[in-house]
Amino acid sequence: MTRLNNLILFSFCVILLSSNRNLFKVFGDDSNQLNSTSTDNSTVAAAQDLNCDSVRCLIPVCLPGYSLIRQPNSCCPQCTICPPPSQCPYLRCSGDRIPFKADDKCCPECICRPNTPCPFIGCAPGYTEYTAPGDCCPSKCVCDPSTPCLPYFCPIGQAPYTKPGDCCPSSCSCDPRTPCLPYFCPNGQVPYTKPGDCCPSSCKCDPSYPCRPYFCPNGQVPYTRPGDCCPSSCVCDPHTPCPLLGCAPGYTEYTAPGDCCPSKCVCDQSTPCLPYFCPNGQIPYTKDGDCCPSSCVCDPHAPCPYLNCQQGYKPYTAPGDCCPSKCICDPSYPCKPLNCPDGFVPILNDTNCCPDTCVPNCNLVQCPIIKCQPGYSPYTEIGECCARQCKRDCSNIFCPLLFCANGFESYQPDDSCCKQCRQTCNTASCINLHCLPGQKIYQDPALCCPTCISIYN
Repeated sequence: MTRLNNLILFSFCVILLSSNRNLFKVFGDDSNQLNSTSTDNSTVAAAQDLNCDSVRCLIPVCLPGYSLIRQPNSCCPQCTICPPPSQCPYLRCSGDRIPFKADDKCCPECICRPNTPCPFIGCAPGYTEYTAPGDCCPSKCVCDPSTPCLPYFCPIGQAPYTKPGDCCPSSCSCDPRTPCLPYFCPNGQVPYTKPGDCCPSSCKCDPSYPCRPYFCPNGQVPYTRPGDCCPSSCVCDPHTPCPLLGCAPGYTEYTAPGDCCPSKCVCDQSTPCLPYFCPNGQIPYTKDGDCCPSSCVCDPHAPCPYLNCQQGYKPYTAPGDCCPSKCICDPSYPCKPLNCPDGFVPILNDTNCCPDTCVPNCNLVQCPIIKCQPGYSPYTEIGECCARQCKRDCSNIFCPLLFCANGFESYQPDDSCCKQCRQTCNTASCINLHCLPGQKIYQDPALCCPTCISIYN
């Protein structure tokens, strides 16, 4: 029995050893795979310093709770206690970064997405792209001493200047080795170099040069603007009196900006207006923008004379009047019913306010059918029940979209609902026409230029 148990145990060990033969692997050149997955630059540098290419490692079988991790400064992986994945901090990668677990890390970290193209920054000559620590792509341009800058041209008397912190020149500064070009100024002025400039760019007054006489109209004197050397305009002379404008009561003189003397009259609340007389029933009225009354309006407190209107009429006040001047029909007056025979209805005449005439009831009349051509419709005269003729009606006619060729224009014929094209006449190209005796000049509507026809046609 003991021999049988030993045989079974030996067989189990052989089977276990043969099934787990892949648990151990010799690491030689493949150790670079661990190096390539690491995102820690120091770890990679340390592994490269160790020269792991010549090291052959055995991969151990880790017990539960251990992970196969290659420690820094070591070529071969070891079994290390790592927290379960659920205890790793929540990782949220932004931009072009993705989560990745390196061989020498217990938890994943954010790394740049492989094979992801970066946007083109386009650095100028003298600059190169720069990728900040922790970024995946370059974000700015920095100086590159190995790349020459573009030529920077400056005006005469100046040389290119590179500001502190820049890589290439972006402005110009004075070059004492280069003389300035001659700068010519008009009489009475001398060249002037502005602060910060290298050469003169303007002119300033020469106190030794006298100004030419400057003439102004009456009431004005010459004026020299700030920065000028001689007078170039005129201003009011405070010693010259202005002519009297003569404003009516209620008004005062007004001087417009830029003028020396008043040019119109405006309202003056301190001056009373002249009396304005209106007929009975009206009062003076001052329009908007005026100072004194210039018209009359109805006085709401003045009584109007009594106007006696007949039954069915009411007083009417015409526009602009204050009191009624005539009587018109009162639409609210109840008219007496007008009894009309069968087939007739009452009608209202222009001279009466209530109907006093009976006419046939069109609703009871059987009208004949009138057929009209396209563009026409039956027309009923006023006072009749049935249509007796056709009248032009283009409301139900659909006109196609019209495009006229070059040299033609669209027009609306009198006998058609739709526009048509006609030749554009150029009367300037018509010859001066002289007709023979017995002929006359005739303008054909279909032609551009007139022709001669017989007077007997």
